[in-house]
Amino acid sequence: MSKYEIKSNLSEKQIEADVAGYFGWCSQGMPFRLLDTDELETGADKEYHPKYGGVIYIQFKKSGGLEPISKVPSSRRKNRSKKEDIREFRDKNNLNDDPTLYFRLRDKAKTAIDFQHNILKKHHCPPNSYAIYVAPLVLNKTAYYQSLFNSCSDRYLSDPFYWRLNDKYSFQSIRHIPFLKNHVSIVPHEKVDDSNHYYAYSQAGTHISWHSPSILEYEPRRLSDFIYNLFEDKKREEGYTIQQIVNNIIEIAKNYQVELPFRDFPFRDFPLRDFPFNEYEGEPILLIKKYGEWLKFNYNIKQFLIVRNQNY
Repeated sequence: MSKYEIKSNLSEKQIEADVAGYFGWCSQGMPFRLLDTDELETGADKEYHPKYGGVIYIQFKKSGGLEPISKVPSSRRKNRSKKEDIREFRDKNNLNDDPTLYFRLRDKAKTAIDFQHNILKKHHCPPNSYAIYVAPLVLNKTAYYQSLFNSCSDRYLSDPFYWRLNDKYSFQSIRHIPFLKNHVSIVPHEKVDDSNHYYAYSQAGTHISWHSPSILEYEPRRLSDFIYNLFEDKKREEGYTIQQIVNNIIEIAKNYQVELPFRDFPFRDFPLRDFPFNEYEGEPILLIKKYGEWLKFNYNIKQFLIVRNQNY
């Protein structure tokens, strides 16, 4: 490990479990819910209004840290790490770099049809579906869990979905929830031909750069901002039927699946096969659930369903 690198003691599985769990906990009984589709059960659609807000696809990443050049000068040796280029680019362009946080794209699996990044990008089709990377803006496990604790200790002040509060909290409160603020959210913006690319950002979720290199955004792109903007949009939308959501998933899948015969589930026996949509015809909730499982197994992308509660 180089002198300029700052190690994180978090893990991607841990981050995924904590964010998914927080979504489920804080949205119970509220007008909108963000449901981990792994938790969907037969008949679960009866609990909600027949209008849905679409789906969200998330790739959870672990952030690494880089010291600024002002603290640790850059190396001039040949074949140096691309992380050195990130540090120099951010220093040259006066981007917040004390420290710089970053993550690298995932390598293409031997059995995969395409890079995970490209598959995630294909799932970003607003307003039907949204695809983002989510990564912590802290590197220390203790600080991470302190923000989670602070976001759970007072339900009525911390709950981003609690619309019955007076106006000074309501939707604006989403932007101030510690746990949601402590994650950056980045939409995959261009197709790649290799995985040697990085997203970099400040600890405030600002000054997002792509390496390449280019500057993508100066303003905050935190998970709290994403959720706030998403729900503001969903308030004004008519919504979708569950079948419309299924139809959108099928259209997305056509863009990256290959024509191969599918036989004999489970997924582990045929990881390269197309998702068997025909096997779930007439069962939209089950299809969405199984597609989420298939996508997670093959590409490690997590699926969430945006649902409007019928009681609101």
